[in-house]
Amino acid sequence: MTFRAFATLSALVISATIPAGPVFAFTAETMPTTIAEMEDVLTSRTWQLRVEDAAEDFCREVYYFRKDGSMVALSGDEEIDATWELDTAEPKPGFILIERYLETNGMPDCQGDTFAQPGDIRPMRYIPLENGTFRVCWVGAGDPCFGWVEPMDDLIG
Repeated sequence: MTFRAFATLSALVISATIPAGPVFAFTAETMPTTIAEMEDVLTSRTWQLRVEDAAEDFCREVYYFRKDGSMVALSGDEEIDATWELDTAEPKPGFILIERYLETNGMPDCQGDTFAQPGDIRPMRYIPLENGTFRVCWVGAGDPCFGWVEPMDDLIG
C-alpha cells in the first residue's frame, strides 16, 4: 500500500467515525510557548484541518509535518509536497506557520479546487487551545479564522 493510499484510507475512516474534538489536551506545562516547543508538537502527530463548514460539506485536509522541515498535505485527490517553518505571531497569539509548496499533483482538493501551485506560499496563524487543537486563521486582510487543526492519532483512540 502506498503512503498516499494509507493516509487517505486512515483519514476517511477516522473522519467518518469520530466526532469533532480530540482526546489530546494541552496543560500549562505542555502548551507550546516557543517555536521549538511548537515544532515538537507538530512533528509528534498527524494532524487534520477541520474547516468551519456544515456536515454536508465534508472536507478535511491531513498534514504530516516532518522534523526536517518538509511536509505532505492531502486533501481530496490533491497531494502537496511542501516545506514549513514557524515564526512568532506577536503581538497576536499563536504562531505563524509558513508553508511553501514544492510540488503538487494538480488534482482537485476536497472542495474541488486546483489552486495550489509549486512556489505558492501560504502563511497561517495557529493558536494553541487548551483542548489540544489549534485555531487556524489567515494572515492579513483582517486575519479571519476558518477552522481547527486537530491531532488525528489521538482521534483513533
